[in-house]
Amino acid sequence: RVVDRRFIMNDPEKEVFRKILRQCEIFYGIRVLTYCIMSNHFHVLVEVLEPKELTEDEILSRVAALYPVKFVIGLREDLDTLRDAGLSDLAQKRLDSFTRRMWNLSNFM
Repeated sequence: RVVDRRFIMNDPEKEVFRKILRQCEIFYGIRVLTYCIMSNHFHVLVEVLEPKELTEDEILSRVAALYPVKFVIGLREDLDTLRDAGLSDLAQKRLDSFTRRMWNLSNFM
């Protein structure tokens, strides 16, 4: 529900919410089966997909669903810099900071 149960979700706000819902669907690996956005709350029926091993490109593609392109480019550069410095473990931990949020219903919500 919206704070104080106010009726604040008109068509423009509902469209923004729908876009965010779809972006989160991509990042989190949660399939939105159906939803209903009302003026002060929403309903959503989802399926939590089975976690799977992702390539770095797949992870970055999912990150791009939630973050600006500039951020993703910087992340890729940071990962390359870490690997070039012999810090592959640190690069993997950076990727893990994103993947550990995926397939998690609580984080999705």
